[in-house]
Amino acid sequence: LIAQDGCGVLGAENFAVRLYQNQPNLERIEQEFIRNIAARTLTPDELPVQFHIVRSNGGTSPLTSETVNQAMANLNGYFQKAGIRFYQCGLPKYIDDSYLQNYQIAQQAVLVARSYVDSVINIYCVGTIEGGTVAGYTYLPGSGQPDLIVMDDGILTTPTLTHEMGHYFGLLH
Repeated sequence: LIAQDGCGVLGAENFAVRLYQNQPNLERIEQEFIRNIAARTLTPDELPVQFHIVRSNGGTSPLTSETVNQAMANLNGYFQKAGIRFYQCGLPKYIDDSYLQNYQIAQQAVLVARSYVDSVINIYCVGTIEGGTVAGYTYLPGSGQPDLIVMDDGILTTPTLTHEMGHYFGLLH
């Protein structure tokens, strides 16, 4: 587990080794990108997102639909220049489970078994992660883990979600 200011990105060690091994190819691709940048016109790539909101057993959560919509607007604002646009592929799914609301990363299999959508970016909003020591986490590409981001629901509209989305796409600190 690598942590930086509450970031819990997982799988960075293996990913960094693969990047280092492919550095000559990456440098060639980067130079080609720079040479062709003037001729490039970006059309947005649209990526589906599914929110999963973990609530108490009684069905209460501090999250509102306005908060989720603001989080989406923030993501789209940050990724607009990269030609990426996110959209909600459905209404938020609710998981009423007080045990999962105070989330531990070791509970991931239980969380995913309760609610998961294939072929989309699954964003889980929980009360706390690891007792409040982690703000959010995801896995780097190629980790073999589910496509997910887990966020502390109290900071969903902060830049932390964008930070974790960057890790989801393979960006390191």
